[in-house]
Amino acid sequence: MKYFKLEAFDSKDDPGSGKFMDPALIEILDVIREECGFMFTVNSGVRTKAHNIEEGGSENSDHLVKYDGYAHGVDIAITTGK
Repeated sequence: MKYFKLEAFDSKDDPGSGKFMDPALIEILDVIREECGFMFTVNSGVRTKAHNIEEGGSENSDHLVKYDGYAHGVDIAITTGK
């Protein structure tokens, strides 16, 4: 990971849960970050069931850890100086 730390993907109520984020998705985010040339932040990565309910996420949200042991959803925010 060049631009992101696993902690950026933690559920807000479960420190360390970012380790369950799909590594392929993180790699894709790194490539996008490199290509676009500006920073973006992770608003939500892995979510516990409680956090997902609080956010209004669907019962089968990609932010939840799936059968393969990974979460596959991420919400990002982009802020530019333009």
